[in-house]
Amino acid sequence: MNYEQTLAAIKKWQSAVRNVQNQLDALTGLLGCDYDSPFFTAQESLISEYTAVVAASVGDGDGWLKWFWLDCDLGAVPAKSVRPWAGAELREIVTLDDLARLIVDYAEHAKDMQNEHA
Repeated sequence: MNYEQTLAAIKKWQSAVRNVQNQLDALTGLLGCDYDSPFFTAQESLISEYTAVVAASVGDGDGWLKWFWLDCDLGAVPAKSVRPWAGAELREIVTLDDLARLIVDYAEHAKDMQNEHA
């Protein structure tokens, strides 16, 4: 998948996940539910599975989408120094553009490494 296709797919993913999370936050406040309840655990599992499906579809074989969701709060917490693979230069991952480029570059790097060892 090329950069533009990857970016389009992860924009839809981010929007959907953010929408679900916002609705769950509102529901928690309204009902006073705990995030460890079975309902919220099931919703988190659904988001995790959706993230895995989107990751597979865009060629993210190293969990970058899940990392961006959980560690970067869908972009609310920028990552200032990410080394995508050993020997790669550090990158800032602040926007979805940065994330899409990282996923595409990582997939190309992994393909090059496979070809080297074939």
